[in-house]
Amino acid sequence: MSNNTESDSSQASGSKSRPPARPRGACVHCKALKIRCEIIPNENICVRCKANDFDCVSYGRKKRRPAPSHEDLQQRSRSQDVHIQALLRKLDEMKSLTKVRYCVAQAQQETEALRSGAGGCSSPNVSGWKASADREPRASSSSMVRLHPSFTVLDPALHTPQYLISKSTLLFTKVLSLTSRHWTHRPKLHQLAATFAHEAATEAVREGYYTIETCQAFMLSAGFPAPRERFSEHRAWLLVGIAIRISQDLKLNEPPPANLPERERLDRIRTWFQVVCIDASTSVQQGKAPFLQGSDYVARALSSWYRCSPLNSPYDLYLCAFTDLALLVARLWKAIGADRFDPDLVQGVDVIGTVLEYHQKIVEKYAEWREREAQHSKDPLPAAQPQHGMRLKLIANAMRLIVLGAGFQWSVKHEKEINPEILSLSIETALTCTGVHIDELYPAGVLRTLIEPHFLYVTYAAAFLVNLLKRDYSSLLEPHVRTTIVSNVRTLINIYLSKEVALDRAHAPAVYGRFLSAHLDRIVEGQNIAPARNAGRR
Repeated sequence: MSNNTESDSSQASGSKSRPPARPRGACVHCKALKIRCEIIPNENICVRCKANDFDCVSYGRKKRRPAPSHEDLQQRSRSQDVHIQALLRKLDEMKSLTKVRYCVAQAQQETEALRSGAGGCSSPNVSGWKASADREPRASSSSMVRLHPSFTVLDPALHTPQYLISKSTLLFTKVLSLTSRHWTHRPKLHQLAATFAHEAATEAVREGYYTIETCQAFMLSAGFPAPRERFSEHRAWLLVGIAIRISQDLKLNEPPPANLPERERLDRIRTWFQVVCIDASTSVQQGKAPFLQGSDYVARALSSWYRCSPLNSPYDLYLCAFTDLALLVARLWKAIGADRFDPDLVQGVDVIGTVLEYHQKIVEKYAEWREREAQHSKDPLPAAQPQHGMRLKLIANAMRLIVLGAGFQWSVKHEKEINPEILSLSIETALTCTGVHIDELYPAGVLRTLIEPHFLYVTYAAAFLVNLLKRDYSSLLEPHVRTTIVSNVRTLINIYLSKEVALDRAHAPAVYGRFLSAHLDRIVEGQNIAPARNAGRR
């Protein structure tokens, strides 16, 4: 026992006299020379440091950080994505600013060239959205920014130039390109604005950065498509599809948030109605069911939304009217069984009876909107209101003709004789459509600034009349009716091709005028029914 006690006490005293243990690893001097560090037992110093009288110091290994969790990695990845997106957005803004500066510099060069060419006279004034010159007719954005006729896409009180520049360069340059299209002595300004708007639209689709202004810009593009020289180059349906997609992503089909200012609430609702309207119009033109099915939200609001607020535009009535008429016609395709007349799908359906029923519904619907228009017109309205009434008349009759045309087509294909009531109503309605352009809107001087669907509907009516001049239908029409048709269509062609209406060969009226001229010449060739070629108003 005593020996063990002495042994333990000696070990304890020895341990107290030892220097503290060093951290594991080579000392600083050996590590610097990259040689082996040999520690002298019980001295806590290496051989080299003792021989050279160095302080033998070593540092232990750093503690390893714990591996990041999956959530930490995800958060870090998201933060990096946000940072990258911010950098890319700054880069895009710099590129956009560079483009804007280039466009401004080019426009200023054109202005200086015009001033020097005019002997120092200043170029025509540009006030707000209006551009006027002694050589050119006045073309204001209030008349340009209309879509599917007779209603405004933008609220002039909200969409000021300053507002659009801050909100959307795409929409701003789109409006600028549309209005400068009619400023023919400044071609470079229009080309610059059109190019910038096209690039901005491409970028918006590619990046998927959508706002309500983006949707409005695409709707304007559908109503005023890029100039083209051929009828077959029409691509408005593609722009309509993009506008529909954007509106759904923005949830414009739902009632607006209650905390929005009143004018912005109306802007959201107006934009959604315009999307529904343009979708229904496109479906009517193509003879297909609309992509957007009718909703209670739209159906409930159509008859009263245009007067629900003091901030409503006076032209909102015409937006509701045309949407109502177009949706009614679009429902016809479902009522007769299919988008196209497939005998297997329309068995048991009285197509002629259904067509006449829908025709009467359109007549009654148009009468309702005329009544509402009369009540609405008691309030102070801009001077252009009578022209909107003419456009509503045109659209109502165009919808009637489309419905009657479906019945006419069915009658030709599936009946021994063409239904006389369908034929009589079709001729009357088609002549009314062409008459609105010839006798009402052309004298009013507004044909040049109308949206393209106007010319499409009237061209459809004129082409329908021309097709009745075929030899196959010679027994259906009296000679004076055939002469009236030729005279009417010739007059319309002369108007569309006149300098007062067509800006150039790529302008919509010129494109449709050339189409009608070629179609009429082909049909009446060899028939002694055409009056003098230059007959009619120019």
